[in-house]
Amino acid sequence: MMTKFKIRRYFMKLLKKHLSKTTILILILCLFIPGVNSFAAEEKKVVKISAITTFSDLERMSNAQLIDFIINDIQNTDEDITDFRAAGADAVSFYSDSNRHQALRDAIIDQSYAWRSSNDAGLVALLDVYSQGFGTAYASNDRSLDYILDLDYATDMAGLLSAVLNNTNVKLGESEGDHRLITEIRYSTEYANPTTNFLYDLGDIFRDYMNNVDYYTDIAVIYSDEEALLKDSQELFLDLIDGINQAVSYFEPGESSAMDYMLEQISSYLFNTNDHWQFAYLTRTLLWYLEDVNWLFGNHQDNNYGHQTLTDARNAQSQWTWKRYYLEYFLHDVYGQDVYGNRVSDPTPDYMDRFLPEEYVFDNGEITIIAGGDISQEKIQRSYWAIKEVQSQFFRLAGTFSAVDGSGNPDDTLTAVVFNNRHEYQANWFFTHSTDGYNSRVGSGGIYYDFAGRFNSYDRVVPTDSALEFEELFRHEFTHYLAGKYLVPGLNGETPLTDYDNDYFTWFSEGIAEHLAGSTRIAVEGRETQFAEIENPPLGRFFTVDEILHPDFEVADFFDYYDYYYAFFDFLTKFNNGEYLYVLNDLIDIITANVNENTRLQNFLDYVDSLSNNTTFNRDFQNHLDDILDAYQRGEYRTVLVPDDYLEDHVERSLETIQNDIANEINLSGVNITTDDTSRFFDTFTLTGTYRGNGTNGQADDVNDMNTIINNALIDLENSNLWSGYSTVTAYFVNHRTVGGDYQFDVVFHGLYTGEGTPPDNIPPVANATATPTTVDVDQSVSFNSDGSSDSDGTIVSYEWNFDDGMTSSLTNPTHTFSTAGTYNVSLTVTDDQGATNTDRVTITVNDVGEPQTEIILDVSGTLDNQNTRDSYVFTAQGSGTTTITLTAPSANDQINWTLTDISTSTRVARGVQNGNVFEGTHDLTPGTEYRVSVSTRDTATIPYSLIVTSESSTTPTNELPIAQMNFPTNVLVNETVNFSSDGSNDPDGIVVSYDWNFGDGNSSTEANPAYSYTATGTYTVRLTVTDDQGDTDTTASIITVGDTTPPDVILDENGTLDSTNTGVYYYFTAEGDGTTTITLTASSATDAITWVLYEANTGVRVDWASQNGNVHERTMNLSPGTLYEISVYTWENLQIDYHLLVE
Repeated sequence: MMTKFKIRRYFMKLLKKHLSKTTILILILCLFIPGVNSFAAEEKKVVKISAITTFSDLERMSNAQLIDFIINDIQNTDEDITDFRAAGADAVSFYSDSNRHQALRDAIIDQSYAWRSSNDAGLVALLDVYSQGFGTAYASNDRSLDYILDLDYATDMAGLLSAVLNNTNVKLGESEGDHRLITEIRYSTEYANPTTNFLYDLGDIFRDYMNNVDYYTDIAVIYSDEEALLKDSQELFLDLIDGINQAVSYFEPGESSAMDYMLEQISSYLFNTNDHWQFAYLTRTLLWYLEDVNWLFGNHQDNNYGHQTLTDARNAQSQWTWKRYYLEYFLHDVYGQDVYGNRVSDPTPDYMDRFLPEEYVFDNGEITIIAGGDISQEKIQRSYWAIKEVQSQFFRLAGTFSAVDGSGNPDDTLTAVVFNNRHEYQANWFFTHSTDGYNSRVGSGGIYYDFAGRFNSYDRVVPTDSALEFEELFRHEFTHYLAGKYLVPGLNGETPLTDYDNDYFTWFSEGIAEHLAGSTRIAVEGRETQFAEIENPPLGRFFTVDEILHPDFEVADFFDYYDYYYAFFDFLTKFNNGEYLYVLNDLIDIITANVNENTRLQNFLDYVDSLSNNTTFNRDFQNHLDDILDAYQRGEYRTVLVPDDYLEDHVERSLETIQNDIANEINLSGVNITTDDTSRFFDTFTLTGTYRGNGTNGQADDVNDMNTIINNALIDLENSNLWSGYSTVTAYFVNHRTVGGDYQFDVVFHGLYTGEGTPPDNIPPVANATATPTTVDVDQSVSFNSDGSSDSDGTIVSYEWNFDDGMTSSLTNPTHTFSTAGTYNVSLTVTDDQGATNTDRVTITVNDVGEPQTEIILDVSGTLDNQNTRDSYVFTAQGSGTTTITLTAPSANDQINWTLTDISTSTRVARGVQNGNVFEGTHDLTPGTEYRVSVSTRDTATIPYSLIVTSESSTTPTNELPIAQMNFPTNVLVNETVNFSSDGSNDPDGIVVSYDWNFGDGNSSTEANPAYSYTATGTYTVRLTVTDDQGDTDTTASIITVGDTTPPDVILDENGTLDSTNTGVYYYFTAEGDGTTTITLTASSATDAITWVLYEANTGVRVDWASQNGNVHERTMNLSPGTLYEISVYTWENLQIDYHLLVE
């Protein structure tokens, strides 16, 4: 006969053979930790006296005292008896008294009648203490406990458990009390010799469960809680069977009708036709017990029972159900045929074709999406363009596109598996026996398998299935693929750094995935769905840096940390215009370094510890979280999804023309452009080249400069009106290096390719010259701008500015100062790629000015060290705005400098230029604007410093600009007379001398308060420009809507303005009529960064969002009449945007 020790060891070998590591761990915990310890007591009727005791304390009690103490005072044996699992000398001594053990048995019999699900009467604790005698006997091998190992005792244990099971209140039910007792019975079953009565009693428990199993499923579906009630009851069902597995070593197969009865009750589960995914999971696990682990079916008196049962149960299930799959798979795997001799093949390929029939191949086979038949092709295309946006931002961050482990690995290509819905995704356990990465932890929204170069996800309905859109999950998992391929050596989970058991690396891998899921063509935006969780921190406060980098999942839930991992990456990349981007660069260098794995881990941990202990770093992070929360509450974040531009039809444009267009925006050498056989939907182009900058300020600053250059190129291309397809182009740069004192990057552009086409006749360019300001003092800078210039059928190749003072410039947007007072007619001439030209002019008035005076704005001193690496000071620019900042350190070798940031825009303006031990710079700032000057060091040494900020003022006051104001009705009819008023317009230091109205339909007026009527319906932007007695102007604009007849029922009609101080506005309305509602948001321009999102006001559920058509953002919806709704109108840029909102 096998000893219990041998049985456990044999069972563990079988587990390792057939189960995954995760499943083994779960079952091991079930074997060695009784479930009673997982629950708090339900309803104890007495107050607990002693919190902690030991076997030594218990041994000193009389049997009556002991029983009373266990019933009334023990709630959790592991916690209340400190040496309960130790099998030490005190435990051996306690259990060596057979009379004490008998007293425990008698108490169990007595309390078994009193047990109820709402009051366990101490029965669970008594059973646990009693059965632990068996555990102590096995573990200690002490001869004084041999009486416990006698078979008679095991037989008596079965009788004891039968007494408990004979209480009609005991069942596999839905209450916590049921779960606690059944879990303890399962644990005790391990030590029982299965007698006839015991097997019949267990069979009755299983029969009762099968009679009620559909009820448990219905409750789970009603409450959408598959992870709770149904799962718990099924786990208990399996736990009991597991306990039987441990007990069958006492049993002689084929000799007991009681065993037949119990097996028949268990196997009746296989005939249940409910296709809920949890049933599929249970079927698979149950078959392991019945036909694999210990082969329970082999204990039936009918040797053919298992084969017959699998065949009949398979035939009872409908085609394409998950349960039928498992039954057919086990018939194939165990027997190769059904009981009637018919060959049974592996059903996996047929199920694959059924549930994942579609295959979409992109980028010459580098990306494959295997999808359910219900996934729309539009969603597949959006997913492709989404990962191109993610890819462009990832490579900018990583700085390389070389695979970290070289080639010849599974992740040379990517396969994405997308199930139709959550149900099919959750039931995809049918792939678990395979090793190609299809199987998935079904509780997640998606999962990436590094060993297979594959990730799984599913289409979903938001918010029913998930808070996140499908595309967001796709972006997240794709980032895991990129990180595994290009950043992290070795397989994820199988290196010291990425080992799942220690969670050293989780914050990095999940943080970067959530961060880059917000990628766009131009930047990485903050995501509304993730920052929403920052509003309610689980600890009642924000997590610290140390808590994020050293998570404790006993303190907070994994997904609570998840949100802060994301926020931490936002901090590293965006705080103070990228001040801590060097930290991310350092981490990437550590992760990708060519060192052994243990060294890599230690370097990573040392660096992380240094961040945890940096008080300045943590303080800045807390401030950044405040900023995130403020921005979220102002509605500044959105759900980042690809725009419709990728799906629109774009005219043909040749590769040569695309190459020339890009060359006109950015100076690249070694340019090569190719086309890619991307997919069945479209082709793409890839342009590569090398960019050489002007000097170098270190990698971090060079990356910032390159980001700006690349983004400006993308923006200029899209706004050039050359080709609408430029809205699909992404770009990135990698491989930073220094050549001849200049930085260099390899640059890649990627976008849609539509074909060569035929070039039309040349159309001349249009020049547009503007200047700010147009009235200045002598030697005051004027910024000239040509951004409004364009060439509709090509590109502008040169800009020539003539400043009318003998000076010229060929810069696109130059800055110029005039040394003599007077009036200057400045001209701009642009030339396109076909040699055609066009000229525009702007007038500059220059006034004489007295000698400048210098004023001290800030004069401070301080000290930096390893505990305080940065000091910040705030000042307001004064006078003319010309400001000098001087930082003085003790030595030219001190690693110190200053940076200047515009607080209103969070934009870094300048940094100090070193001259010996002095770091100085003079800059033209905006008077009245607040700036922050930060003194920082990356050294650990102590560095004292002095900081002086001075400003130049003028003896001649600058003219104050006039203020334009207008009033008129915003909704009128065709031919209706509209009275326009300029009342309120004024000049603070003079008078308004002229009014210029532009009615937006080609007509204008110079009257102060004109009357005008429109002859056609439409939406028009009305502008009023006023000019003061010094020639300065101010313009205001607003929208007027002209209807053909009496307008329809208008629910809401509002005009508004968004700017840097007001980036979001909420409006409320109640749906009327039959609920058909149109929301129209009209902006001044199609390029205005504005949109709207509609929510149910009382639930916060998002209903719909705008569809853009030019400057109009509109959608018609069927709403619920009488329901209150909320419209969020917002912008993600710090620019003034006027709009008109109409709900009708």
